[in-house]
Amino acid sequence: MITRGAKLSAQRVRELLDYNPETGDLIWIHPQSKRVSLGDVAGARHRATNAKSDRFNIGIDGVRYMAHRVIWLWMTGAWPKHEIDHRDQNGANNRWDNLREATKFQNAKNIATTARNTSGVKGVWFDKRSGKWVSEIRVDNKKKWLGLHETLEAAAAAYRAGVAKYHGEFGCPA
Repeated sequence: MITRGAKLSAQRVRELLDYNPETGDLIWIHPQSKRVSLGDVAGARHRATNAKSDRFNIGIDGVRYMAHRVIWLWMTGAWPKHEIDHRDQNGANNRWDNLREATKFQNAKNIATTARNTSGVKGVWFDKRSGKWVSEIRVDNKKKWLGLHETLEAAAAAYRAGVAKYHGEFGCPA
């Protein structure tokens, strides 16, 4: 079971692991298993059923944790109060400059286009009745109309402007 865990302390993490902020790797300095050697990268790659990218899990004292949360604890000395967002949407990229704390709603803003998207542009779809491109954005879990557009490029530009206006730093204009 993966836990958000509050029992693991920053001191304990730093006793067992070193962290390289430039590569995002946690490195064992006191391995807990005979299968792991000093200097090995900690964690196992894992993909949740609904995830687009891999993440790393790590076992410490018999409990599995998400590596990015352990990294947050290692770097800040405290567990994150909310979720950890990967700026580049790659859950396996645990470089420090790629991680930021985010609420669930902020984290949801930084999601790439889904497989259901047929236009290839997030927030844009073609309306057959009007023969025009529609752009929409979700704000506070409600759809916000950004207009009808003659071209896909114009609709995409409207969506990017909506991202800048409504989502700020957490927006994903792709």
